[in-house]
Amino acid sequence: MTIYSHIVACTVNGTIGKEGTMPWHIPDDLKFFREKTLGKIIIIGSTTFKSLPKKALEGRYYIVVSSSKSNISKEDNLFYADSIATAIEHADKISDNWGGEVFIAGGQSIYEQTFHLVTHIYLTLIPTVLDGDKIYPIYLLPKKHREKNRASKRIKNNLVDYLYFIHYTKTF
Repeated sequence: MTIYSHIVACTVNGTIGKEGTMPWHIPDDLKFFREKTLGKIIIIGSTTFKSLPKKALEGRYYIVVSSSKSNISKEDNLFYADSIATAIEHADKISDNWGGEVFIAGGQSIYEQTFHLVTHIYLTLIPTVLDGDKIYPIYLLPKKHREKNRASKRIKNNLVDYLYFIHYTKTF
């Protein structure tokens, strides 16, 4: 059975994006993302995918959700799906070959459409408030998921001095 998980970094007010980019650059969060998703499937929206510094990190299988038919690609480990339903169907077919866990990595619409599917949420909480035009629905967490563990890390960054890495699990 495939396990679906959100992986997200957001501020305390839920901001995940502004004008097509992440409004921060925090290497410790990027490292966490790389380590957690290595050898896994990542479902991601086309806008979020285009915002990546490198289009596809090695050692992962990307399913990019896009309504544009011009996104056909012949790259290895990259599949374009025209809907979340198609992305989930494809992920279910191949997940055993990729560790059985699928990470959903945004953006806002993709998170909203998949919240009901996820068993785990790996949240990097950036302890500040930033304006943004894309948010993660953190207001749903107390209703659907419970905190399993939390770690904090001091960092050197112009934006914040520390991060919280929080793992939530679904309550059934």
